[in-house]
Amino acid sequence: MRYLILIVFLYGCSPKITPIITYSLNPQIDIKEYKETKYKNSTIKVAYPTSIDGLIGKRMRYSYNDSEEGLYNNARWNSHSGRLLLNIFIKALNKSHNFKSVLDYTSLVDTDYLLESEIYEFSHKIRGNLSLAVVSIKFNLVDMNNNMLIKSKKFEYKIPTDSFNAKGYTQATKKALEKISLNMLNWLR
Repeated sequence: MRYLILIVFLYGCSPKITPIITYSLNPQIDIKEYKETKYKNSTIKVAYPTSIDGLIGKRMRYSYNDSEEGLYNNARWNSHSGRLLLNIFIKALNKSHNFKSVLDYTSLVDTDYLLESEIYEFSHKIRGNLSLAVVSIKFNLVDMNNNMLIKSKKFEYKIPTDSFNAKGYTQATKKALEKISLNMLNWLR
C-alpha cells in the first residue's frame, strides 16, 4: 500500500509532458493546365525521394551552424517527409496534365518515363537573427524504354521564416515546395 501511495505522489509531482505537434506539407500550388506539352501522350512514374544524408523522415531538423544539427523534440511531420514530398510532386504533375498518366512508384504498370528526386537539403537553418527553411532537390527524368537519363535539374530555395520555431519552418517550407513544384513542371515541359 505504501508503494502505491508513493507512486501516486510521484506521478502527481512529475513535470508536465509537452505534447508532440505534427505538421503537414500540403502547399496550395496554383497550377495551370498545360495545353501543349511534349509528353501529353506519355506516362510517368514518380519514384520515392532519396537522400544520402538521411534527411527524410518524420523528424524535423534544425541547425544553428554548419557543423551541428538537432531534431525538434516536440514537433514531427505527420507522415514520413519522403511520402509528403512524393504526394506533392504527384499532385502537381496531375494538375498540370503534362503527362497522360502519373503513377506512384509502387505501381506495377510500365511507364514511358520515371521522375527521380534526390533531397540535398531539407531543414530549418537559424543563423543569428536569420531563420530559413532550406529545401534543395535534384530531379532526374529517365526514359524507361532505354533507361537513359534525359535531363537533370537541381532546385534550391531558402525561404525566411516568420518565427524561429517548427511552425514558422513548416510555413516557409510550404512556400519553398510551391516554388520547386512550379519550376519542376516548367522544366519538364
